[in-house]
Amino acid sequence: MALLRLDHGEQHRAELDDVIACHGIPLLAQARSRGEETHSSEYLTLRQMQVESCRLAGIPGRAVGRSRVTPMARDVADLAELIAPAHTAVITMEMQRGVCGDLATMPIIARAVDDAAVATTTASLLRTARGRSVAVVHCTFSLLSDRAGTPMNAPLIEMLARHSDHLLHGAEATEVLPTLEVAATDLYSNRHHGFSPFTGTGLNAVLRAHNVSTVVVTGVSLNLGIPGTVIEAVNLGYQVVVARDCVVGMPAEYGEALLKNTLSMVATIATSGQLIQAWS
Repeated sequence: MALLRLDHGEQHRAELDDVIACHGIPLLAQARSRGEETHSSEYLTLRQMQVESCRLAGIPGRAVGRSRVTPMARDVADLAELIAPAHTAVITMEMQRGVCGDLATMPIIARAVDDAAVATTTASLLRTARGRSVAVVHCTFSLLSDRAGTPMNAPLIEMLARHSDHLLHGAEATEVLPTLEVAATDLYSNRHHGFSPFTGTGLNAVLRAHNVSTVVVTGVSLNLGIPGTVIEAVNLGYQVVVARDCVVGMPAEYGEALLKNTLSMVATIATSGQLIQAWS
């Protein structure tokens, strides 16, 4: 992660202002040009720029552009409005037995999910969501036996497709994890291609039909599927919330870095506990 030195040197000041302007956060640059005191520490990260810009704008915990700082206890009302049941859906991304469960082709993902208790935490979130009439959509992946509809355009897809029984459509491996306790009201969006759930599927149409404008993202993984889901949703005009304890990356440190330095710029990052509290 790049750190920007804050001292009184004109070179460092110019470098900081250039980077701030480049990342579309002009408020801090304007404050510095007026000689106002900004951050008290010696170093400022891009994430801190976002928080600092919120403070200078007088809107702590609120949005700057499409980015939101992680909600704190005092921001529960804002979060509750953002994820109001009437316009919110929870998306589970590839929480399937053959992806991160007992039939996983890549056991490293299953171990990461188990180690972080992602399935049980997500199950708790989904129970609360259903109880508040929040839509739940399981985004799944499967392969046809002849691999029709699955372009071999990525090394990972090529590798997985070599396994003749990997996530065969209709097989047990494609089932959603039993821990999630799928309900009759849950919705599904399956695909045979790519690494994210919107492009080339009916997911967007399903969400629009349910008047959804905010999606809460859960599942695997922070290496591929979750960033793809978040960015696609933002590009389609949705507000996005990532349930940070309902997602995982490998290694764990990489997942945390991605949440902090990338996804926090385009989505609200909240814990399942904060989401459950906002729905209470």
